[in-house]
Amino acid sequence: MRRAVSSLGLTFGLLVAAAPVMAERTLALVIGIDAYQSIPTLAGAVNDARDIADMLTGIGAETTLLLDADATRDAIMDTWADLAAQLLPGDRLIVTFAGHGSNEVATDETEDDGRDENWLLAGFSPFGPGSGERIRDNEIAALVALSPQAQVILLSDSCHSGTVSREIDPPLGFRFFRTDGTLADDPLPPPPPPPVGGDMAGLALFLGAVPDAEKVPEFLIDGQPRGALSHAFAAGLRGAADDDGNGQVTAAELELFVRAEVRAISRGLQRPQISAGAAEVIFALSAFDDGPAIMVSDPAPLPVDPLHTGFADLPPVSLAGLGNGPAPQGAVVVPPGQAADLALTADGNLTTMVGDLFATPLPGQLQPVLDNARLIAALMAMDPGTLSVRFAEGDGNYRDGDRITVQVAGRTTDHIALFNLAPDGTVMALYPLNAPGLGVTDPVRLSPDSTLDLAMQVGAPYGSDVLVAIQTNGLPPALHALLSDPMTPLGAADLWAALQADAATAPQVALFPFHSRGP
Repeated sequence: MRRAVSSLGLTFGLLVAAAPVMAERTLALVIGIDAYQSIPTLAGAVNDARDIADMLTGIGAETTLLLDADATRDAIMDTWADLAAQLLPGDRLIVTFAGHGSNEVATDETEDDGRDENWLLAGFSPFGPGSGERIRDNEIAALVALSPQAQVILLSDSCHSGTVSREIDPPLGFRFFRTDGTLADDPLPPPPPPPVGGDMAGLALFLGAVPDAEKVPEFLIDGQPRGALSHAFAAGLRGAADDDGNGQVTAAELELFVRAEVRAISRGLQRPQISAGAAEVIFALSAFDDGPAIMVSDPAPLPVDPLHTGFADLPPVSLAGLGNGPAPQGAVVVPPGQAADLALTADGNLTTMVGDLFATPLPGQLQPVLDNARLIAALMAMDPGTLSVRFAEGDGNYRDGDRITVQVAGRTTDHIALFNLAPDGTVMALYPLNAPGLGVTDPVRLSPDSTLDLAMQVGAPYGSDVLVAIQTNGLPPALHALLSDPMTPLGAADLWAALQADAATAPQVALFPFHSRGP
């Protein structure tokens, strides 16, 4: 990315039925399936389910957990109906699913794309009686409609259909199984029609893991295979999404947190689909019977401020595909076939843990690329405060020549700096620039009321970029000196040293990973 300096159907997801904010009682059904009998297994769905169940139990929900072979069609539908029958006005029902999703030819004309999305269960087979081990979107909508008097939250961390916006080959796999669209010897009758008013009737908030036409990969999160949406949901409702610390999680807070967390984990690969209705507060922490505030009940000590750590001592990245050569600085080489943060491919590309292009390093460039990866991880560990950075054009993949507008929201001071960590290992200074010879002199102070609205253009190098915004409580002299001249080559270690020198200004950091492609 460059700044021109010469001139300036029912899509599965999180569904929250409109209802009173305060919940008298919370019931939950949590489903996770890794061990499929007839289709590829998964690695992280049970981890997701256990994490969510632990979070829900910790905040006072009466939780039923169905894993692997116990998660049959009959068990899920009967348990859901049972829980719905127990709900009284003002209660809350939470249902989450982590596992394979697919789609099939719709039996009616209510789906815009002519296909029904579905959950695939442990005993599913694409033919014979096992093909009945699935639950279709209209059936899920009918189950949601059993509880019009309560708040219903539905989370589905599964794939929706058969393509992805970028070609990837994740070692941990997709949460999608492709069928031919019709199932041989299907034992299920046609699904019921959608509820009156349509699939989305009465829903206040929708969060989908990906758009309809994309797949959901699994990621390594804290060393375990996971789904990014499930992880973000559990972390958000443990308190990470409670941005103002008032003991309530609003739709806006959850949306901001989930978007940022999923985007950070996937490096811009996975784009949550979120829309909100009229309901504002979806979790009022005091609503849970005897439940603690939405925080980990016994929180671990806060980590030491990362700025007290020298660049050479920052945590290493794991690297696969290096062969028998010596490990670069800041990298731990892992054996072939083992999931790693980054992997070198036979054609010289460096890919992420899901096989997505991270960079194509030229000879001698591997070290700065790895340095950037370590810097990104360190910046993610720093305090974001209220700061967020985004493109006005929204989530997406960006091609060479695309014009974009960078916006920085949530600013509370008049000192802001912007730079881009490029796939080739360079650091691109973006703001404030001080280059009169190139026709640009940016003010070093900018009112917090401004969103900045900085015009940019996408250009080489292409791959996994990370846009970074840093807000400080006062002028950061080392950082401004480093970023002032757009023609000065920068490296990750230089930038980290500048942040350490300016540590007294209490830097707050926001990141926006995105993917850039050539013409």
